Amino acid sequence: PGEFRAVSHQIADLVYEKILGVRGAFFTRIAYITQKRLADGKYENAIWIADSDGFNPQRIVWNNEPFLSPAWSPDGTQIAYASNGIYVVNADGTGAHKVSPGPPAAMDLSVYPTWSPDGSRIAFLSGSGDVAIVKVTGAGAHGISPAVAYRPAWSPDGSRLAFQVVASPGIYVVNTDGTGYGVLVDPGGTLGDPTWSPDASQLVFTVYDGGPELLYRINVNGTGYSQVTAGAGMDILSNWGR
Repeated sequence: PGEFRAVSHQIADLVYEKILGVRGAFFTRIAYITQKRLADGKYENAIWIADSDGFNPQRIVWNNEPFLSPAWSPDGTQIAYASNGIYVVNADGTGAHKVSPGPPAAMDLSVYPTWSPDGSRIAFLSGSGDVAIVKVTGAGAHGISPAVAYRPAWSPDGSRLAFQVVASPGIYVVNTDGTGYGVLVDPGGTLGDPTWSPDASQLVFTVYDGGPELLYRINVNGTGYSQVTAGAGMDILSNWGR
């Protein structure tokens, strides 16, 4: 039955792509976090993977520490997550290892792992709040933002990161080696959730200045700042696709 379902999902994806021109999501998987109260009153926290329709759930990693922010690698073979540090585990549950600096037993408040487009590096918010980058092996960890930041977003070519800075309302951009750090746009109000255009020439982000939260965009050279949406509520968490 499992093999039949897998083949059926693959065929459905092919048909979907043939008709609509975009890849289907039938033969894909979902990673999610669970928390279960045990008989002794303690909690078991776990990350599970299931098929897109909820079948074939598999527990891949679990412990007493809470889990946050499971993120698939671009090739779908690994998951990065936060649990007293940033860890990476294979999708079959093997090979779990810590990649953020410090021993596993030490307190580590690092969160929000984000994979580079080629899957070789992970950007995250360190325990001190700055943006850091580390290789998936755990080597070469280094900070790239001198201020407390939030929601780092990789450029499509993996050469730069965009993020918001807590103490400043602007959107900042920096090269992954830490050079070129600076504010790209700061029109006033609160800016957040930057995402890159597929060709890395523009960024779209949310602006809140006391009224509705709206989407704006700007060229990466600092020109062309313009409003994108005109809603009356909250236009947030954009994702720029092809």
